Amino acid sequence: MMKSSYCLTIDEKLPYYMEGELSSASKENIKRHIIRCPECQMRYENLKSTVYALRSIDKDVMKAPMEFVENVTARIMKIAYENFYNKKSVFLNLLNKRNLIVGAGIVAALVLIGIEISHSIHKKQIRTKLS
Repeated sequence: MMKSSYCLTIDEKLPYYMEGELSSASKENIKRHIIRCPECQMRYENLKSTVYALRSIDKDVMKAPMEFVENVTARIMKIAYENFYNKKSVFLNLLNKRNLIVGAGIVAALVLIGIEISHSIHKKQIRTKLS
């Protein structure tokens, strides 16, 4: 199903809506649209869940080295670009604007799981050294 131009506008404004950075008239228009449009409502709920999950992370515990974040981001962007435009992979072609929020949430979750595993291994190594 093709998104209307208004739905595309809603996509662009959702982050600002969630952060309360829009005028009250704009907020009200977006709120009414989200209530009436199931697709925009789903994107809003997914974005809200992702933001909540990311904000609940203990930032002191979950720090990845900057080069790790940069490398992962660069590789994801390269693969997504190549596969989207060359249509080589059905899975990555699904990662279009319509599913971008869900895809971003999945990527963030995978990165955080990797960081947690790395942190756990590091803690075990320190305990072993201290024993």
